[in-house]
Amino acid sequence: MTGLVFGESPRWHGNRLYGFDIATNEVFAVDVAGNHEVVARESTGIASIGFLDDALLIARRNGFIQIRRRLADGSFQRYADLSGISDKPWNDMVVDGRGNIYIGNIGFDFQCGEFRPGLVALVAADGSARQVADGTAFANGMVVTPDNSRLILAETYAHRLTAFDVGIDGSLSSRRVWAEVPESFPDGITLDSEGAVWYADVPGNGAYELTRAGTCSRRSSWTVAASRARWVGRTELRCLCWRLAILRPAGARMRSEPDRYSRSRPPRRVQAGRKPCRHSNPDHANM
Repeated sequence: MTGLVFGESPRWHGNRLYGFDIATNEVFAVDVAGNHEVVARESTGIASIGFLDDALLIARRNGFIQIRRRLADGSFQRYADLSGISDKPWNDMVVDGRGNIYIGNIGFDFQCGEFRPGLVALVAADGSARQVADGTAFANGMVVTPDNSRLILAETYAHRLTAFDVGIDGSLSSRRVWAEVPESFPDGITLDSEGAVWYADVPGNGAYELTRAGTCSRRSSWTVAASRARWVGRTELRCLCWRLAILRPAGARMRSEPDRYSRSRPPRRVQAGRKPCRHSNPDHANM
């Protein structure tokens, strides 16, 4: 598939890969043969997408801050209103096996604002929304383990992955560092079929695997200007490592993602010579 300007929020569903283009506000789907189509448009901007009971979810980036759900006839209706929680930009979301939706809020204007802590909100199965975590340093990609017991969050500006225990009511507790990645800015993350967590490092132009045993290996790298790898897609047979890149057309004025990170991020606290990944939590073996 070609022609993407700024691909985001990839999701593997029904043997097709879904995602959206920030530049066009279009949700696309592509199959393994390369056949693709635009399946939805959101004029106010898209923060993330997901699936709930086979229905496409779109979290709006601007305007009326809400999550909308696609109906059988292709139209959308409001599923949850997030405006009462925060008026700052929303980011990635994940849907667990019980129908709970977790979505991060970065807490400040990414384009030109100064860094402020963000939060994580929960949208329960009845559509009600509430805050379940605060003090996050640019809440980004999230995964929930298959048994619905643990949520792992990428905190981009803290250079770490943070774990929470998930309660029966969807609440988050026992916050702890799951992995420190002091040389990286973890962005999108995913769990593979073996329980390893993959994360993308945008300014570092690479994707990393954090295994259950606590080891870290660089899996892919790329050199395309303003490139962005965000996710791992899965089929029923084997894991596939996918890659999205920003292909900037002539005359485009979109600021590159690594540049935007450098302009808005807080001061880094990185010691020279540290390895790119370091686990510090003993519960890796229990995933």
